[in-house]
Amino acid sequence: MARPTTTGMLTAGFDWFGRSHRTAFIGALLIWALFAGAALFGLDRTDWPDWVRAISVIGLALLTVPLFGHALRRLNDLGWSGWWVWLLLVPYAGAVLALVLALRRGNPRRFTTGTPLRLLGMAAVMLLAALILSRLFWTPYLIVGGHMKPALLVGDVVAATALRRTPERGDVIVFAHPLTGQSTVARVIGLPGETIALLNGVVQIDGAPATMTDAGFFDEVMGPQGPAGLLPRCLNGAVGQGANCQKRRWREVLPDGVTQDILGIADTPLDNVPPMTVLPGTTFVLGDNRDNAVDSRIALAAGGLGLVPDDAVIGRVRRVIVSAAGRSWWQFWTWRPDRIGVGVQ
Repeated sequence: MARPTTTGMLTAGFDWFGRSHRTAFIGALLIWALFAGAALFGLDRTDWPDWVRAISVIGLALLTVPLFGHALRRLNDLGWSGWWVWLLLVPYAGAVLALVLALRRGNPRRFTTGTPLRLLGMAAVMLLAALILSRLFWTPYLIVGGHMKPALLVGDVVAATALRRTPERGDVIVFAHPLTGQSTVARVIGLPGETIALLNGVVQIDGAPATMTDAGFFDEVMGPQGPAGLLPRCLNGAVGQGANCQKRRWREVLPDGVTQDILGIADTPLDNVPPMTVLPGTTFVLGDNRDNAVDSRIALAAGGLGLVPDDAVIGRVRRVIVSAAGRSWWQFWTWRPDRIGVGVQ
């Protein structure tokens, strides 16, 4: 069997009814893995130029179809069913299949071309490639802490779209921590030039207080949440595992009409913050779960966020993609189907 050039190797991956030598499959796999590694590693790398991240995502998308094509051609060469190719989408199992296809010799006396269903399979993989390409316009982010309840829960995976403007009041934004560079999420409350203060838990903007309306309680089950196994704090005391954990829920209406629900547990020193002026090119952010949030109320030097620079903002959180309450995504019984596609206000 002839061993194709690099160009021929990639174009051959669009013919899903032929055969591929092991060398061609390994070459396609290595090139795809190079772009996949760059794309995944660059998710939170705000210090990378935009064009580098764009090239990695575009390359990953364009190479996905020929990678699946070569996998199918190797299955043809082995005389195996083409349905095995979908194992490539399964963690660990995909790596095992790729290893088998890379190492096992073909059988010249067995050849499976498949059925027209392969054309539907190619269409599905093209949709997958288009989804990967759409990553140029949004960034996934896993919520690992409870500081944005009730809008965002621990275990939510959200889509943050790139901001083409400066942040506005009420936006839930993802941004790079000013010191660590770690992706963080919070809500914009104060804009440049404004004076922000908190008095008895009520936000004051240029001296005008927000309106707070009692919205009942926020209920959740006491138990480990997310990969870190964090336990929620409760207004109703130290409840046992599996019991109902409550927080006070308030409807907060800021002076300009921006509205969100916030949570409270107890009186804390952070309920009273002296006036501070938001500097040009920065924003003042708060977590919605006010008694369980590290935000702009705490100075950067004291372990808080301080004012968030506009150039640290990665994007605005628009929607929850998927969500799971457990510590691992393998715990499918903890998935939250009701959270899929929920808009973030």
